Amino acid sequence: MVPILDTTMVSIIRLLSGRKASVGGKDHTSHRLVLIGLSEKGAVLFLYGVGAISGFSALFVSQSDTFSSPVVIIPLTVSILLMGIYLSQIRVYPEKEFSLLRGKVYTPILVELTFKRQILLVILDLCLIAFAYYLSYRLRFGSDSFPVYFKIFLKSLPAVIACKFVAFFTIGIYRGIWRYLSTNDVFVHLKASFLATILSFAIITYIYRFEDLSKVTFVFDFLLTTGLLLGTRGSFRIFLDTMKRRTKSGQPVIIYGAGQGGEILLREILNNKNLEISPIGFIDDDVLKTGKKLLGYTVLGTFKDLEKLCEKHSVSGILKSFNHKESKKQKKIIQFCKNHDLFLKQFSIHLSDVEIENSKTDQGSEKNK
Repeated sequence: MVPILDTTMVSIIRLLSGRKASVGGKDHTSHRLVLIGLSEKGAVLFLYGVGAISGFSALFVSQSDTFSSPVVIIPLTVSILLMGIYLSQIRVYPEKEFSLLRGKVYTPILVELTFKRQILLVILDLCLIAFAYYLSYRLRFGSDSFPVYFKIFLKSLPAVIACKFVAFFTIGIYRGIWRYLSTNDVFVHLKASFLATILSFAIITYIYRFEDLSKVTFVFDFLLTTGLLLGTRGSFRIFLDTMKRRTKSGQPVIIYGAGQGGEILLREILNNKNLEISPIGFIDDDVLKTGKKLLGYTVLGTFKDLEKLCEKHSVSGILKSFNHKESKKQKKIIQFCKNHDLFLKQFSIHLSDVEIENSKTDQGSEKNK
């Protein structure tokens, strides 16, 4: 699986980028894993893990019946495809990758089909819906009775798929952006999955009068569909956040204030490459926050611990995430930075008015001239 994934991904990316697939380069899977922040040893162990999981999956499939094989084959295939998509997004060379797709006559059509209409996402969801419904049957019925109920599964599958897509489009799960998945999006997916299950249950009951169907199957189906939907979408968010944290470079700094301002500041640092700042962690005057984490970064201590932390982590500066200008606290921070030759910056959000010229007045004045 590892060489197949590597050869396929590298060949496609090189050909679409105008390079020969036969010419060597540092764009293989192992190189890309190192670029996202893994050590060379970590990258090798990761690939060993993929190979081991694929090997055990092959053993399971070879020793299982035809009805059990999809339980392993489909998740493994989807995982490998998603991993290939993640790794292909990493920039390896300075020139523009996928150059053969840029500026072509068919490019706008390709973008329209794959991005705005999100056909690829719909195809992925089609596979997830079918797999969740299949797995719910597999969990509900044993190996002896499953071949009998498999016919019922195939008979009711089209109606389930149709009902779920109607619910998904009605609730609007395709309006969100994966990389900015939020708690609101999670609730939207939960609501869409619940509505899809209720609608499927109602339609199948009406069409088939619920003959030889199990209510427990729909409970399993709701849980599995919700988990798979949130898992695939959340994986993109997790991958991008992990890559940003691991590849973040610049001057090491400590953020003073582990509150709402500190959270916003940290998000800006992670998303803005131009800042060239690498956060070490937080300090906060609230002792109870010490040891806790904010967006994955630890609250290392209070202002009293700052000197030790600066020496330990070779800190270059401090970022103040709050705007209160308490004279005593402000003087202490400024004096500390002077004594230890550190820079001090304050984070703030500022909205400024933009002057809008009156277009009618301007046109009238031009006519008069």
